[in-house]
Amino acid sequence: MSAPNGSPRKAGLLQLSFLIYGVTCAGAYGLESLVSDSGPGLALTVLLLLPVLWAVPISLACAELGAAFPIEGGYYRWSKIAFGEFWGFQAGWWSYVGNFVNNGAFAVLFADYLKAWGADYEWLDVLTRRVYPPLLDPVFGGLPGFNHWIVCVALIWVLTYLNVRGIRVVADSAIVFNVLLLLPFVFLTVIGALRWQHNPFIPFLAPGKEFGVAFSAGIMVAIWLYSGWDKMSTASEEVENPQRNFPLALALCVPMVIATYAVPTASTLGALGNWQDWSSLSFAGLAEMLGGAWLKHGMIIGALLSNAILLEVTMLTSSRLPFLVLGSAACSVLALMPFLNLIDIYAWLQMTSYVLIFATLVALRKSHATTPRPFVVPGRRIGLLLASVPPSLLALFVMYYKLSPPGTFLDRGQLYLGVGSILSGPAAYLVYLGFRRGTRSAG
Repeated sequence: MSAPNGSPRKAGLLQLSFLIYGVTCAGAYGLESLVSDSGPGLALTVLLLLPVLWAVPISLACAELGAAFPIEGGYYRWSKIAFGEFWGFQAGWWSYVGNFVNNGAFAVLFADYLKAWGADYEWLDVLTRRVYPPLLDPVFGGLPGFNHWIVCVALIWVLTYLNVRGIRVVADSAIVFNVLLLLPFVFLTVIGALRWQHNPFIPFLAPGKEFGVAFSAGIMVAIWLYSGWDKMSTASEEVENPQRNFPLALALCVPMVIATYAVPTASTLGALGNWQDWSSLSFAGLAEMLGGAWLKHGMIIGALLSNAILLEVTMLTSSRLPFLVLGSAACSVLALMPFLNLIDIYAWLQMTSYVLIFATLVALRKSHATTPRPFVVPGRRIGLLLASVPPSLLALFVMYYKLSPPGTFLDRGQLYLGVGSILSGPAAYLVYLGFRRGTRSAG
């Protein structure tokens, strides 16, 4: 739809709030392993405390930068203003590639949930094996079947079409999908509260686990759950009154995301007490235990909607960088990879990007001190330090944990994966400079 003057309609506060919620959360799916691996008490504590060290600081940083510099491109334009073209390119590259990888992961999860729900992919297997086996089987033998991949690709390109329609189309669909996927969690929470009989914080720590190991594993999951607050900054010029609406939308979304994770988790633990089984059951299995088959199916539908929303809105934020169609094509290829490999790559790129955003916040406070700021991180210099140093240290901890997990001096696979992911930015910049010089010489 277009505005009366023919220009695309912009997203208002409601639409922006659901877009941010959709790209950062979209339901409590994905936290189940945190409960069973770390212990229920530690899991709930991490879910309640990590926002103070992670979600709130990055939200405050993005709110100040977005209010002061409401420009299309968001974080990579901010980094360019603060540190020059090279670091602006790195911010854009790391986030752009990270979004490709994350989108591939969401598509894979969508297809996984659909198949687990009983979808019959056999006819797709027959088709692809008749057409492709001699050429592709030796190459892709260990990867998910082509049936699975075709579902991923279909989802990617349907959502690409919605993104081509504009931000309001994506935002309106995100509102509807988010409301629908939250309904099973509302029923789960209410039923759990009515049947409450256990203390959800007991045991605090999973028996037989060292606190450091359990805490580190929990932090890894929770950081992934609480990421994405910067992504909608790339669409600043497509938002009504961004100086006002970005800080307000972030302020609305942070407590909503915390409640989405903590409330149904506590209620379900209070009713069932079976924290050891959460990884194998997932919220679909837990819903069946509390509400029966109808709630299980509702939860699976919610999971499908959740991954569709996460993919759709992340695609929206990437499409405001160049080349939406190229990004969708890259995402289609990445959907061939296993989910955990995609998440590892994303973690490295996301942590590096967040450290750069906090450095940008500090730098622009000095270099552009006179720029009007409708919103400022509270607390002046102390507030600025509290909003930037702890999450930056936490991001560095995640990188260290990836390189040296408990019991391992150095994970060579993560070293190559992490360093390679980060260095792909400078390498791409050199290619870009060469291309630009070649274009100028030809001209």
